[in-house]
Amino acid sequence: MRRSIALAASVLAGSLAPAAAAQTPTLAPLDPCYVTAGPAADQRERVDINAQGLTNNGTATVAVDGAVITDQAAIDPMGALIGSVQAPFQARGQRLFTLSITDNTNPALALSAQSLVTALDVRVTPGNARPSRRVRFRGRGFTGDAPAVYAHYVRKGKLRKTVQLAAAAGPCGTFDVRRRQLPIRRPQTGRWTVQIDQEREWDKTPSGVSVQLTIDVTRSPGIGTRTSVPS
Repeated sequence: MRRSIALAASVLAGSLAPAAAAQTPTLAPLDPCYVTAGPAADQRERVDINAQGLTNNGTATVAVDGAVITDQAAIDPMGALIGSVQAPFQARGQRLFTLSITDNTNPALALSAQSLVTALDVRVTPGNARPSRRVRFRGRGFTGDAPAVYAHYVRKGKLRKTVQLAAAAGPCGTFDVRRRQLPIRRPQTGRWTVQIDQEREWDKTPSGVSVQLTIDVTRSPGIGTRTSVPS
């Protein structure tokens, strides 16, 4: 992922008495989309805040989708509010969210901006198929600088094959492609792991986002080799 999913709310502190504020506050544009891998704070991307023209040395209320994150965000002596909040959790799909800032000294100085938030997700259908069958891979949240998405096939802790799975598109890094479920000739039976990320080389702990799927390979008389992706 282009940004590490390790987040913390933060604001700069001021200590002087409030002074006159600029007449036209501004808020720097948000990123096009933010990724959440789970509800925990370190699983949601950081939304950076850079607001200018607020009451010098005052405080502001910061809210996401109307829910107050803090009502004591400190404005610096130049009337700037610099900090960050976590993107709201999105369990599935993507949606718009709203960041709003209100100057506590002068509530007429209010700012808001919208962006998208997406779940990090990969789904395979059908989950039960022959290894050579082309199945549907759908994913979202792959917003790295390069659009390529890779699938690393691992068995017993060793990399067996890496393929370029898709090219992510749109602000939230989505893809929808048909590929062989297990692109390996005569795969060994047992459990395989497919790590899907945006790194050309396999790394057990990639720096960006990643999703891991498991594939169980079995052989049955008269049926042949089958693969299944546990739900």
